[in-house]
Amino acid sequence: MGVLAVGAGWAAVAGGLRSFTVPALVFVLVPILVLGWLAVSGRVARPDRRPDPLPRGWVWWLVPAVTFGVLELLSLVVWHSSHDHPSVSLLLDGPLEVYPVRAVAVFGWLAAGWALVRR
Repeated sequence: MGVLAVGAGWAAVAGGLRSFTVPALVFVLVPILVLGWLAVSGRVARPDRRPDPLPRGWVWWLVPAVTFGVLELLSLVVWHSSHDHPSVSLLLDGPLEVYPVRAVAVFGWLAAGWALVRR
């Protein structure tokens, strides 16, 4: 229950921050660093499993992450994120302008990260 409350509070604050500011950057980087450290360190108890020092399937997460990153960079740098070749950021700008949607999106992102750590 404590993790849920922390995640909800974090999402409520992060959802209200202006994009491309230092506080917004901090509210994105801190969960990435904390969850990444928890995943690698094995400090989180995993249900029905022994902790692995490095999960074997982690390489498969690189495939979609690198593919997404390359497509996003191509869209921004080569195609200049036009309406013919929109980046994911451009597609999500409209819906994420509304505070409740942004807060729920941040909470979903945190929940997905926590689920990966617990896996």
